Amino acid sequence: MPLVPLALLAMLAPGAAQAQAAPPAAPLAKPTLPASLGEYFAGRWNGSGTFARNGAPVASSFEFEPRLDGEAMRIRHAEKAPNSFAYDAILTVDSVRGDLVMLMASNNKGGGRLFRSAGWQGDTLVFQSGPELRTGFALERISFHRQGTGSFKATYEMSRDGATWRVGDAQVFVKE
Repeated sequence: MPLVPLALLAMLAPGAAQAQAAPPAAPLAKPTLPASLGEYFAGRWNGSGTFARNGAPVASSFEFEPRLDGEAMRIRHAEKAPNSFAYDAILTVDSVRGDLVMLMASNNKGGGRLFRSAGWQGDTLVFQSGPELRTGFALERISFHRQGTGSFKATYEMSRDGATWRVGDAQVFVKE
């Protein structure tokens, strides 16, 4: 009997194709937010500070709500009267790059924006707008600096060139 038909028969035998196939790829890890984000931020916060340009007072609130079994966090930010800026955002993990992403929708003609962060750098979490989705007037950066278990400082900055940054406002927030 020729060798070729025997080899062909071996390949057609039950289970032979499975033995030669490559093992299936391991499933991708679930893109979950670092537990430290939910543990630290979850809840309501009230803050106050000043606008850098004129020193006028500003007060705001933040609400952080972990969602989707730890894969996301809903953020609501609203300035208190007489100011009116507000945004809603979803914070999650880019499942390809692994960095944090915050998709924001704001009022006052701000539209949608996409911010990215490498995560905690010591006690600071910095989100910077990217070219994919941003305001037309400038690049933006939002920094959260932990000041203890119940307090953080938030700083909003703008840049026209990505090199020189100007502070818009800075506020210290206390957990309710």
